[in-house]
Amino acid sequence: FYPVGSAGFVDVRDVARMTIEMLENNVMRTNMICCGESMSIRSLLNMICDNFQLPHPGIKLNAFLRSLLWRAERTRAFLRRSTPLLTRETMRTAASHFQFDNSKSRNELGFQYIPLKETIVDTCEAYIRSKKNMTAYGILNEYIPC
Repeated sequence: FYPVGSAGFVDVRDVARMTIEMLENNVMRTNMICCGESMSIRSLLNMICDNFQLPHPGIKLNAFLRSLLWRAERTRAFLRRSTPLLTRETMRTAASHFQFDNSKSRNELGFQYIPLKETIVDTCEAYIRSKKNMTAYGILNEYIPC
């Protein structure tokens, strides 16, 4: 299944680098959008599947399926006395289209974002490596010096 919405995505390494850069340059009293790319969630899922050599999701979560899913999840959570993992709002958000403008961070800080494709490749490789070596999964500590 794939949602029909789109969103903004950013590499955690970019968030860390931008935070450090803003602190070092005393950029404190302004807002900056830290968003590497905006794209459809389907495209993101397809890139992740490609890196894990899995088939792409093929069923669109249309309005009917989204409505059915959150109601089924609400029933499951009620019967198990747990918190629902999917709600009406999460299903609405999954169908929304979000676009973010990162021009301020690019222009004022000269910030260059890691391409999302590179982020996905690095993250999938780190995950596969952690499973193979039976170690804790993490990507940030490999790239940001302490």
